[in-house]
Amino acid sequence: MLLAVLAGSVLAAEREVALAVRTRNRVFSHGNADTFAADPQILQVVGEVSSAGFAAAAIVDRAAEALQAAYEGAALDEAEDERRNDRAELATAQAQVALTSLATQATSHLFDALAASGVSTTKNLDRHWRNARTAGSHNPWVFKARIVGDHAVNGAEPPRVWAIGATRAR
Repeated sequence: MLLAVLAGSVLAAEREVALAVRTRNRVFSHGNADTFAADPQILQVVGEVSSAGFAAAAIVDRAAEALQAAYEGAALDEAEDERRNDRAELATAQAQVALTSLATQATSHLFDALAASGVSTTKNLDRHWRNARTAGSHNPWVFKARIVGDHAVNGAEPPRVWAIGATRAR
C-alpha cells in the first residue's frame, strides 16, 4: 500500500503542477515564451515530473506482479512458495528504495516549475512531498536497500517477518 501512496503522490503532483502551469497568467521577463504554458523550460520540468509519475506507476505494477505470484505460490509446493515469497520481498524492497528517491525528488521538483508561488499555503502543494517522505520513511528504505544489496552481493535471503521495537533473534 505504501508503494501506491508514493506513486500516487507523484501522479497527484503531476496533475496539479500541469494545471497550475496551464492556468498561470504571469510570466517572467527572463523566461522563454510569451505565456507560462509555452515556456520550454517550464514544460521540461513538468515533463520530468510526469515521467517520474509514469516510472512510479510502472514500479508499483512490477512489485504487484511479484506479490500476486507470491499469493498464487501458496497453492504450490513449499520450495516454490518460498522462492516466490523471497522474490516478492526483494521486489517490494527494490520498489521502496527506488520510489522513495523518485517520489521525493519529483514532488520537490514541481516547485522549480512554479517558482515561489508554488509554495503558497493555499495551494498546499507541499503536501505531496510530505506524503511521499512519510510513506517512504514508514519502513525505512535504508534497511531495505541493505537487504537488496546483501542479496545482490551475497545471495542472502530477505527477511519476511517485520517488527518494530523487537530485537532480532540471534
